[in-house]
Amino acid sequence: MGNALQKPARWQGKTFLWAFLLFLTLALAAAAQAAPMPPRPLVNHQTRQCAQIVPGDECGDVVLPPGWEYLESDQNCPAGYATVDLRPEWVHFKVSVCCTEGHSGSRGDCQDVVIQQSNRQCAFVEDIQSCPALPAGWEGWGQNCPAGFEWAGDLACLDENLSQTSAPASPPPVEPVFTSQPADTPQPNETEAAPAVDAANPLCPCASLGPLMIALFGVRFFRRKRTI
Repeated sequence: MGNALQKPARWQGKTFLWAFLLFLTLALAAAAQAAPMPPRPLVNHQTRQCAQIVPGDECGDVVLPPGWEYLESDQNCPAGYATVDLRPEWVHFKVSVCCTEGHSGSRGDCQDVVIQQSNRQCAFVEDIQSCPALPAGWEGWGQNCPAGFEWAGDLACLDENLSQTSAPASPPPVEPVFTSQPADTPQPNETEAAPAVDAANPLCPCASLGPLMIALFGVRFFRRKRTI
């Protein structure tokens, strides 16, 4: 009975030990990721100056000015040399871990970072300045990948001609259709003027009323005279 109770306790102790070791390994790996290197001494024998700088990490490296060189870690600044504050230029690397929000160490070269908001993904393009067009859903970002986004690897830009071909073509403009009509045909918006009455025109009905009335009056006059 006693051995049966001691066996589970022994296994629980081993499980706790393995869990602690795994946690310690992950913690050390996270601390070492992109961690800056310790400062290193520099010397310039031409100007008789010394300095200390952080040489860089996996996200960037230092470009030493002319005349400066590293000393060994166990070497000290020579006697009689002045110590100055040196701030050299940096060359930043385009690495995903260095362009992730919350990373430790120096900043990376993140100007070519693009993101896709819908799928919460980040990626690098070769050169965002010369990128004609991005695939659908992607947009330029130019800074650290936001927290909660995943890296999708490198992304290829679209060719300018391909992006124009894939775009929906706009319908051609509708041209107005004109129908030919005779020159003397009035337009629908024009008002036809009433023809003028010409008294001298024999076709005009007003011109034939005079002789007709005279003829009727003469016939009636002769009939009345014969009756008398």
